[in-house]
Amino acid sequence: MNQKNIFAFLFLFISVVFLKWSNITEKRIIGEVMGYLLPVSLIIFLNDKDRVKCLKYIVKWFAILMVPAIITYILCQTVGLPSLGTIQVNNNDIQADWYLLKENYFFCTMYTLKETARFNGPFNEPGHLGMMSAFLLFADGFKFYKKSTWIILLALFMTLSLSGYVLAFAGFLFSKYYNGKIKMKIMIPFLIFIVVGYLFSVYYNDGENIINEKIISRLEYDEERGIVGNNRVQEDVHLYFLSMLSDSYLLMFGYDYEKVHQWAYEGSRGTGMEMFIVRFGIVGFILSLSFYLVCFLYDRPKKAAALFLTFVFLTLLQRSYWYWASWLICYLYGFTLWTKKKQYRNNNLKE
Repeated sequence: MNQKNIFAFLFLFISVVFLKWSNITEKRIIGEVMGYLLPVSLIIFLNDKDRVKCLKYIVKWFAILMVPAIITYILCQTVGLPSLGTIQVNNNDIQADWYLLKENYFFCTMYTLKETARFNGPFNEPGHLGMMSAFLLFADGFKFYKKSTWIILLALFMTLSLSGYVLAFAGFLFSKYYNGKIKMKIMIPFLIFIVVGYLFSVYYNDGENIINEKIISRLEYDEERGIVGNNRVQEDVHLYFLSMLSDSYLLMFGYDYEKVHQWAYEGSRGTGMEMFIVRFGIVGFILSLSFYLVCFLYDRPKKAAALFLTFVFLTLLQRSYWYWASWLICYLYGFTLWTKKKQYRNNNLKE
């Protein structure tokens, strides 16, 4: 119950009320907010020693979960397995039909109405698994001597998630920079690997291979999006975003929930920072960021605090899931692990 945690929780409370209030038209605001904040308070107010223990177990068991998920996925893609039935994904946001129906294989799910070779494990989307795998590896410091790191990396690779790859690359550089381990003898082989992989994907089978089609080609320049793979929003969302620049009220508070809901029905939907500002405006953006800013202001050393805040910004660009419990755990517990490492080693807490 220190000052940092109290203020961080207070701003979290304010921002969650703001976001929930604008989404809920019925009188469910108290239940929605308390149902979220009560368990999240346990995450925030956990002491530093147990934060490190908790993160260690999460990394371990996440990797263990990925093993049967990967095996099940490979068997489904090759010999085929009978599913345990169809899962109907419940989501307040309007989603495409192919997103909402999943075949249940216990350790992983498969799209029912969309053919895809991408691995998403027990998550709704491959992008979700890619994002959280990268965040978890970053929080743990990319410890390549651990089996769990390699298992999670394999799961990340199988997602074919461009955003997951970019986040993992950034997280790797951040962790090595913080530990003073970015040297030429490490970077040169890494860069050679990237160049060789790029050339192989572009020229193998004249570019008609899954790596080039799903990843490399999406990094090409595009006049409207910047890069081809910048597809966080669909249809007219970008136009709605640009329209906000000429309307001060819309820019500050975003569009009405009913309008955004109707646009989603018509196909204009998305995620990431641009979609978030369309929905909640600059006020919502600042309020949502306030939790992380409070942590940044209190956290020491500032070098690690700046790296974690930057990673959150990078993650936010592709998915605006500010207050997923998984984000909070990786952010808070990862920072604690990075900065208290020597202290916990002295207390015989093995990594």
